[in-house]
Amino acid sequence: MSLDKNLFTLSIKHQSGGVLDLVDTQGEVHYRKRPGFVRSQQDHLDNAEKEKERQVEKEMGVPSFDIYDPLSDGLLATLRSNPSTSSKRRVIQLHNPTVMVDMQFTGSLSFKWQFDWETHTFEFKREECFLLRKPDPPVLVAVYKLERNLRPGGFAEGESLGQLQLLDYNLTRFDIDDRKGLEIVILTGILSFQDTIGSASSAASSSSAQDSIQRGQSANIAPIPVLPPKDPSIAIGNLQAKEK
Repeated sequence: MSLDKNLFTLSIKHQSGGVLDLVDTQGEVHYRKRPGFVRSQQDHLDNAEKEKERQVEKEMGVPSFDIYDPLSDGLLATLRSNPSTSSKRRVIQLHNPTVMVDMQFTGSLSFKWQFDWETHTFEFKREECFLLRKPDPPVLVAVYKLERNLRPGGFAEGESLGQLQLLDYNLTRFDIDDRKGLEIVILTGILSFQDTIGSASSAASSSSAQDSIQRGQSANIAPIPVLPPKDPSIAIGNLQAKEK
């Protein structure tokens, strides 16, 4: 589904240091994504807090990235995952208050991720997010477009990596107490898919660079010289000299 130009739209803007800003059409930043850090290793935490964080990291995974409010710089959410299971399970941790949302890959041959919020189940498909209402048809609640072209040189600062829209007119049809929390969960889920694309782009860039190095090394290897054929008359003269 294509994005509706008449709806509120957020663009994902690439910034330096691995930061992504979610910016509206007027240039106002609404959310900021930063690379995560392992909190159990932070010096300002006491031993009890560090141990509690270690248990969370063991059960839910280490932070992959954090979502911040750009005005207050308050931490809103953390995407947690383990490298060995990130393709099947990711955990979105909301802060103040703490809420853990389990996001599971449910597709087999198709792209599907599901999570539960309050009494509802939501499902990400490629470029769409639905509220499931079995046996009734699902209701579209978000659409997004992510840049999928792998670029060996990476993205320039301020360049758009995609756009997303939350369809509030559909969400208001259902009883959802914490609509803001749901919005943050959906945005974090979408950014986790962008994170995966970025990792693939980095891997492609690294592989391309390695191939270039190997080609350069091969080009610098001096070719084996080809010796000219020997004159047969010289070889015969040497044999006659030996017989004498």
